[in-house]
Amino acid sequence: MYKTPAYKKILYSLIPNIKLITKTPLGGQFYYFAQTHKGFLFNRLMRSDHEMCIFKFYDRFLKEDSVFYDIGANIGVHTVAASNKINKNKGKIICCEPDPANLKLCKGKY
Repeated sequence: MYKTPAYKKILYSLIPNIKLITKTPLGGQFYYFAQTHKGFLFNRLMRSDHEMCIFKFYDRFLKEDSVFYDIGANIGVHTVAASNKINKNKGKIICCEPDPANLKLCKGKY
């Protein structure tokens, strides 16, 4: 089992729980809280080859009339990315997230 090193615990304790905004590669933006999403804060979206590959897939294959399901949406990163390609009057985005704090961040993103 992974145990967080002491220096990280100290560093994490210094992070204020402020609301931050990050822009996605496709032009959208989403919000998250620094204290509760520490890992995301330190591993920014643009540094992840895996995420960039998925965003390129969205850019290529999603159309304005697509239906997109984001199951286990967390803070809505993929919901926001899809919303840049899908017209809300023609297509549909369905975002499912069981954690109430994360769901609150997902609401109203598109």
